[in-house]
Amino acid sequence: MARISLATFAILFTFAGLPARSQEVTAAINGTVTDPSGGAIANAKVTAKDLDHGTAYPTTTDGGGHYNLPRIPVGNYEVRVENPGFQAAVESPIVLVLNQVAKLDFQLKVGNVNQTIEVSTAAPVLQTETTQLGTILDARTNVTLPLATRNYNQLTLLAPGAITTDPSEFTGPQSTFNSGRPYINGNREESNTYYLDGMNNDQVSENDVGFAPSVDAIQEFNLITQNASAEWGNFMGGIVSVSLKSGTNQFHGDAFEFLRNDKLNANQWANNFSGVPRQLLRWNEFGGTFGGPIKKDKLFFFADYQGSRYDQPATGSPFTVFTAAERAGNFASFCTEGFTNGICNNTAHQLYNPFSSATSSNRAPFLFNQIPTRLFSPVASAILSSPLYPQPTNGNLIDNSVNYQHNVTNGDQGDIRVDWAASDKDRIFGRYSQQKVVNPVTNSQPLLYDNYNNFPLYNGVVDYTRTFSPTFVNDLRGGVNYYPAATGNSNPGGNSNFGIPGAPTSFLPGFTFNNANISGFGNADIVQDFASTVIQAEDTAIITKGSHTLHVGFQYFRDRINVFYAGNEGLAGVMTFNGQYTGNTAGGTTTDGLGEADFLLGLPQQVGLGAGGGTWGQRATTYAAFVQDDWKVSSKLTLNLGLRWNLETPWDEVHNRQTNFQEYTGAVLLSGQTNLFNDNNALYNQYNGIANFQPRIGLAYSPDEKTVFRASWGISSYLEGTGTNLRLTRNPPWQTGHLVTYSSAADLVLPPTTLDQGFAGFSSAGACTPAAALASSPACFSGATIFTWDPNDRPAVADQWNVSIQRQFGNSTTLQVAYVGQNNDHLMVPVNASQGYLASNGTVYPSPYLAGNPTLAADGPTDKLTITNGIQNYNALQTSVQKRLGNGLEFQFNYTWSKCLTDSIGYYGGYGQGGGNYYYWQNTYDAHSYYGNCYYDAEHAFNGYVTYDIPFGRGRAFGKNMNPVVNALIGDWQVNSIVTFHTGFPFTIGANDVSGTGSFGPLASCSGSPIVYGEKNSPLGGYQWWSQSTFYQPSSGFGNCGVGIVRGPGLHTADLAVSKIFTITEHQNLEFKAQAINFTNTPILNAPSSGLGPDLGLVSGVTNGSQGARQIQFGLKYNF
Repeated sequence: MARISLATFAILFTFAGLPARSQEVTAAINGTVTDPSGGAIANAKVTAKDLDHGTAYPTTTDGGGHYNLPRIPVGNYEVRVENPGFQAAVESPIVLVLNQVAKLDFQLKVGNVNQTIEVSTAAPVLQTETTQLGTILDARTNVTLPLATRNYNQLTLLAPGAITTDPSEFTGPQSTFNSGRPYINGNREESNTYYLDGMNNDQVSENDVGFAPSVDAIQEFNLITQNASAEWGNFMGGIVSVSLKSGTNQFHGDAFEFLRNDKLNANQWANNFSGVPRQLLRWNEFGGTFGGPIKKDKLFFFADYQGSRYDQPATGSPFTVFTAAERAGNFASFCTEGFTNGICNNTAHQLYNPFSSATSSNRAPFLFNQIPTRLFSPVASAILSSPLYPQPTNGNLIDNSVNYQHNVTNGDQGDIRVDWAASDKDRIFGRYSQQKVVNPVTNSQPLLYDNYNNFPLYNGVVDYTRTFSPTFVNDLRGGVNYYPAATGNSNPGGNSNFGIPGAPTSFLPGFTFNNANISGFGNADIVQDFASTVIQAEDTAIITKGSHTLHVGFQYFRDRINVFYAGNEGLAGVMTFNGQYTGNTAGGTTTDGLGEADFLLGLPQQVGLGAGGGTWGQRATTYAAFVQDDWKVSSKLTLNLGLRWNLETPWDEVHNRQTNFQEYTGAVLLSGQTNLFNDNNALYNQYNGIANFQPRIGLAYSPDEKTVFRASWGISSYLEGTGTNLRLTRNPPWQTGHLVTYSSAADLVLPPTTLDQGFAGFSSAGACTPAAALASSPACFSGATIFTWDPNDRPAVADQWNVSIQRQFGNSTTLQVAYVGQNNDHLMVPVNASQGYLASNGTVYPSPYLAGNPTLAADGPTDKLTITNGIQNYNALQTSVQKRLGNGLEFQFNYTWSKCLTDSIGYYGGYGQGGGNYYYWQNTYDAHSYYGNCYYDAEHAFNGYVTYDIPFGRGRAFGKNMNPVVNALIGDWQVNSIVTFHTGFPFTIGANDVSGTGSFGPLASCSGSPIVYGEKNSPLGGYQWWSQSTFYQPSSGFGNCGVGIVRGPGLHTADLAVSKIFTITEHQNLEFKAQAINFTNTPILNAPSSGLGPDLGLVSGVTNGSQGARQIQFGLKYNF
């Protein structure tokens, strides 16, 4: 496994003039110094002293009395102002948080400079110097709040405008792909960007979170949700910035352990329904921190380690298998209304014989829904009669068996940071972080197979700040983020028992069922090995001139990904059964059939097979420059004026192993050959040309000391990672994968490929060469899946604006009300370019894509096109009340009323409470019809936290002189809570494709407005969340229901923690914590089934076993 060497950092310093994405990891103080008459005092000496490190940061005022102290570390400060003929003024303590610009004005009194006046004004809490929106949490709050599995990313859900469709992503065992990503201000979850001590912390191809530091190691957490300054780039949603602790002049540290055990937990709602006992759990998280001086006032160190052992011993979860009757072909139970003369009294629940008609209509019914055994697929019969396929354990139609899954997530991680105050003018810090997470998963059902996930990660940064003069500071930074991950499956065999022709591995292919009750089984063997590397460097100059503070910088950002990936169809292949062959369309009446009945007949609706081809490597670079002018026009008005320039290069492959296709002529284009694009290696045009300028404008006006009005507008761009599945490296001749959907009029009669035929017709190993690809040979493209990128694909562009008012109450409480708006354009959209065009007269014409190349078109490849024409808009009222820590109380509560609309949900579809939404349009030629609610649009959302030191005990308001023994029992307690409430997410109802066009996202038709029941008990078990009566399968053409027309369950949850401090000595204590995740034990319901079928609208589970039922967590920490 490759590691980052010290030489890499040396190289970064050598080329530091080629910079990286900028971001603050510090804070700033500015203001004016005046005499008693209000006149400016020039050349006054202003010194900010770090009370923890002893480091002093001096500057002087200019002719207008202005001073500026930029780029100083976060922490506790004393600010002292001196000038001959005036008494010195001192303000202390001042607490600076990440990215804060604190405004401190001083009015000096005439007198001896040796006399000192202590300024007693409270530290600033109003945001008067910047116009960006966001949330900041300090080290105390981070470790105090009840974070399940102590995942710092859960803090992102405490900001206004932040939401998630799946809480379990934030509360389960952590890894890079399992730390959770919020949806912020109506943006896709992949549109956030992450920083750690100023170093990029993204996983490139998926836009996932990189290194997740221990909350005990975090000094400040900062989430910017909109209108960041020009120093920030590559974002549309949130900017999550974290700075780690540094050592101080005193040795400090802690040692901790947290644990959970199933004996303390409540059972899941779905398990209670199915009679399954609660899932076993053994979870321990342990570690510690230690920091202090190497040389007092000069050189400091900080180190931390955290280990986690998350073990879910084999416990059962519901699993649905064929009943004994169904294995014999008897599906009478599907017709709950009874039969008359062998025909179901509800035609929607009648099954039909696909072999009885030359069309997909007028099929003969199976009397009493009994399928003759002579029609069974031999492969299906072999699977169902195999001892590998489980038997039902009860008489239910669903949840009639149990799978025992053993899930282990073990992680070890740590950081080491060194800070050096080399001189009064020079500061250097370096930090190295490392993590390794392994996640093997085993299943008791052998046909579900086992899998493994390995997530190592390495991240490092070096920063050098030089103060050339009181008005000129330079900050130079470089770093590397390296993440080599591997996921795959263990292979117990199985396919050799069933005889599927052409199966390339001994895995049983992955079988998926739609419009069915049966759980999927088998395994596609989706193997992914990918190494993601980010190399960045930056140089920023901070220049103060009068009332202007200028930030001028240049940036360099290098992405490298090396990937082995066979595609979503996997090395073993996939088959989907959706009931279209046992359904019927006749006389205006449509039935959906049953997916498991189609399987028994061996008639798949979709067949896919991934491809090998070895590892490929892609490279891309971002160059950027920016200027930001923060202009203090007057004591009441500040303008933030910024301009950013970005240039992002397309993805090149290191050995030119990419293929693209001209969209309409169908020309096959190989990387490195002369073609129509301005980047012959990437095979599409240079993003945005060179004119990607992004203005950022804001103003803050304070009519009085307690009020500030803010308004801002800005443009930012963001390049989505798009995953690894749709990239040009996956095209023939480098890789040849297949995915065929049977939806044409001919294919709806009987599929060209059956379960018994398997994958025999899909192999073209060795026959597809570059020359054969250029000739559009069937050896490369017959039945293949190809990936096309539009030549003008480009990063998405966000237009952001907000207007807000913030009012201060008392010394530490503020109320903010904001209108937040955003329009996004050029969002990446996956398009089914093979879809036929349905004319108004019902005629289906072949797709115009690739039509100019008849040879290629005749090969019949499935063409998946990537374009950047998606749109999205968001409007919200966001309110926030915040109290900084005072008298033991701290809180922040946020309410958001919002609306999010889009015509594309992105590459990853919906999941959790927002599942069941298509990422492909129903009709490629009518994108506007897919415009509707974002699937993560929660109209009303409330979130927040509170921490409170109960004022009872020694040194507190009550019981100041309490007996130490009594105090040890009843004094020094603290209570903390996190609350989250939001309304349900929108759902789109899917159907079978009867348009004859090969739609990837067919919708149902609606006969009226949806009828929502909510928690209404279903005869199938669980809740029937909405009525099935208003949704039906269209008889032809496209469904008319639209997007996001009905909403699912909301979320109401509260986490609670109590803690007790046991004092040992003045500098040592022991802290006990008891935390209840989902304290009220409110079910966090899963998404209702949103596909037409017997379970449409059924809620039968919770989002995930790791979050849902109440879990109790205990912790013990030794602080010194």
